Formats: sequence, C-alpha cells, structure tokens
Amino acid sequence: MKKYFYTLVFAILFSSILYSNNEVIKIAVSEFETLTADAERKKLGVESSKIIENGFAKLNRFEVRKTGAIKKYTDKLALSQLGLINPDSVKGMGKSLRINYLTVGSVASFGSQYEVDLRTVDIDKWEIVHSSGCTSFSIRSSLDYIISDISITFFKEDIEKRGKEYKDDGKSTISVYRFSDDNIMAQSTGYGGVFSEMLNSELGALNEVSVIERIYSKKLINEKSLEMAGVIENDNSDSYFLLRGVAYKLLGNFKVFKDLICINYSVVNTKSHMKVLMGHTEIASLKAMRPIARHIAKLIEDTLNNKIGSLKLISKPNNAELFIDGEPSGITPVIMSLKKGEHYIRVTLPGYETINKKINIMPNKMNVEVVKPERISRKLLMKAFAYEKRMDWEEAVEMYRQFIKKYNDTLDANQAYYRMGHIQQLYMKKYNEAIKTFQTLIDRYPDAMTRAEAYYGLAKTYNEMGNKKKSKEIVRILIEKYSDSFAAEEASKIFE
Repeated sequence: MKKYFYTLVFAILFSSILYSNNEVIKIAVSEFETLTADAERKKLGVESSKIIENGFAKLNRFEVRKTGAIKKYTDKLALSQLGLINPDSVKGMGKSLRINYLTVGSVASFGSQYEVDLRTVDIDKWEIVHSSGCTSFSIRSSLDYIISDISITFFKEDIEKRGKEYKDDGKSTISVYRFSDDNIMAQSTGYGGVFSEMLNSELGALNEVSVIERIYSKKLINEKSLEMAGVIENDNSDSYFLLRGVAYKLLGNFKVFKDLICINYSVVNTKSHMKVLMGHTEIASLKAMRPIARHIAKLIEDTLNNKIGSLKLISKPNNAELFIDGEPSGITPVIMSLKKGEHYIRVTLPGYETINKKINIMPNKMNVEVVKPERISRKLLMKAFAYEKRMDWEEAVEMYRQFIKKYNDTLDANQAYYRMGHIQQLYMKKYNEAIKTFQTLIDRYPDAMTRAEAYYGLAKTYNEMGNKKKSKEIVRILIEKYSDSFAAEEASKIFE
C-alpha cells in the first residue's frame, strides 16, 4: 500500500513537471535597437533589454536564456539583415539554442519623451506572437508598463490559439517595410524609423492579421549601414516579401514642418504590386504619433479582412468640396478609407455644376473615381439682368426661376434667390412669395455672402406687411450674426 502511495505521488509530480515544461515559453531577449542619438548615448538599448529579460525571468511560465548565450545567432541575424547572407540560413537555429521565441525591441528618446516597442517572434517563422509598446516621460515607467502587460497577456495558450486561428482562417500576412523621412526637418528627427516600430507593434497586437517581424524584412539595426548596403532603394522588395510568404507590405513617408507632421502610408499587394490601402494624416506633435499608429493598424486589419476599401477621388478641376453620405470629407483630390458597400458622394465647386453620385466601395482595393463637373452657364442670369434693366419684372423672375431649377444644388443659385426675392418684395409687392424666397436662401446657403442681405430683405418685407414685431426680431438676428455687414448697418438705421 505504501509502495503504491509513493508510486502515485511520483506519477502526479512527474505529470505536473511534464505539464509545466509543456507550458513553459522558451525565450531569449536580444539587445534593443536605439533609434535616436540620445537613446544611443544613454545606452538605453542595453538597459531596456536587460530589464525586460529580468521581467521575463521573474514569471515562472518563461524559461529565459541569457542574451550572451545566443550571441552567435544574433550576429548571424545582423548579417542577414544587412543582406550579406541569406535570411533563411538563420532558420532552424532555435533548436540548438533551446529557445522557441526571441524578443526584439527598440528605444527612442525625444527630449523628455520615450518610445519603447517590443515584439516576441517565433524564431523560425518570424511571426509576431506578442507585442507591446508604450509612450512615456520615463524610460523606467515605459518598461514597467510593458512588463506588466506581458504578465497579463502573454501565455502559451494564447500563442497556440493565435497560431491555430492564422492557419484555420488563412489570415493575411503583412510586414512593415519602411517609412522614409522625406524632407530636411524630417531627416533631422528620425520619426520615420520610430513610426515603423510603432506600427510594427500595433499591428502585432491585433488578432485578425498575421505580422512578420520587420527585422526579417530587411529592417537593419543601423540605418547608415542599410544605406551603404543599397537596401533602402531595393526595387525587388515585393519579390523578397512574396518569396517568404508575406502577402502585403506597409510603407510610407514623413514630412515635418514647423507646426505640422505629415504622414503618408500605403499597403501594397506583393503579388499584384497594387496598392490596396492609401492614406494621409496630419498631426501637430509627436504625442499623437502612437494613437495614429494604432488607428492606421486597425484600418489595415479591416482592409485585409475585407471590411473596408480605399477611395481615391479626383475632380477635374480640383479643389472641389467633397461630401460622403452627407458629411464633409475634404477638398479634392482625396484619398481615404471607407466601409465596403454603397456610398453617396456630392462634389461642389463654385462656378460648376454639382455632381451627385452613388459609388460602390470594393474591399481590399484602391477604388478610383474621377468626376468632371461642367461649368455653369450664366446665360439665364444675363437674360434676367437684361429684363431687370427693362423693368420687366415678371420675365426677370422667370429667368431666375429657370436658373434655380437647373442649378438648385450649386452655390451659385443663392444669387438668383436673392435677386428674385428683391424683385418680389420691392417692385412686385408679392410679399408672401418674397418671404418664401428669402427664407429658402437663408436655410439652404448658410455660408453665402448674400445671407445677410436675405435677412435684411425679410425684415423689410415684414415691415411692409405691418408686422413690426417680426421685423425687429429678424433685425436682431441679423445684427447678432452679421454685425459687420452693410445690411446690418442699414437695418439698424431703419429699424432702430
């Protein structure tokens, strides 16, 4: 009986140890890349990797190999990044190193602001299995946040579940290629490299896209070495990505001005070489960079999962105002992301006919729309002016009505409304019609210069009808809204 008891205890302990070993994540931490001169001077890369390594070691679900033990591997990895050896030669080294995962990261400092990004990758496939990033005003608080995030979110079962989902769902694979600094001010900041790291981390944290770590995508530790090796201008990057099973690459550029940071980005299908997502955004300061990276990463995830598409809308001529589904959406030309399906666009430009059109946005695709609004004919207005000179008020009003009927949804129609109301009130004494005309102008054209004159016309019309109370009420509104206008000045004299 006693012998049986000891046998049972041993079996339980052995199975517990076996289970524990199965759940252990065998990992190593490479020295973090320093992205700015200040971070390099403070040796933040070495310090950060050591702190993260100690953080992993304190969690019993990780078996951590010291960085020194994998130096040969990281040296070989650096050569592969430089393009001096085939990256595939690095594969398979994980078994001899007794690790399955490698943690890589980067540190940047901009004055008192620190940017820390970390990814853990499958050492053979280079897929990101866990990711975290932080912006803080203390390097230690950034690292403490990341260690806390690891303790809460990084488990073996999550890695296995994520891997199974990628396999079962056939999730699209993407890698961050590069973000270049495209003007002198941008080059002095180095924001492009930092933003690439942020996007790498933010994409790696998502569940519906598979991300290949960017150092496997020829992201060199030393940007100067990269330039010397001629990799930055590598025109064969699509083939390089496609050969290694990366379906999409993300790239872009930065332009930095005194009060503005401009970011352009695009996602390219490495097989077809077509852009499936394009975007432009502007931020006022470095503080907004990580939230923007998170936003772009989500757009990319939705694009690759066929939820949204890109719209590139060009008008000829350009500088037209665009409305999508009734909402102001910028000045043409416009590049933006939209949910797949039907949308209604409206394109307006002073002096041109308004274009109203239904479009269908196809997902995971660059949808291009070119609109060519026709120039507005002013023949009817010229006829109306001629009739006014002859004091033929009926014919003048008729010409204005025809112009409004033809161009009712253009900004130019407000002028016809004003002239027609003026004639109805002043010469034809058709006060009810004049009120209706002036009120339509006010309601339909909130930004028109003639709006103040329309209020003045309303006030005069109600005054002529004997409705002094209503007239004074409108004058008060006119003075409140357009105090500096000639109409307000005249109204205050007449109705004071």
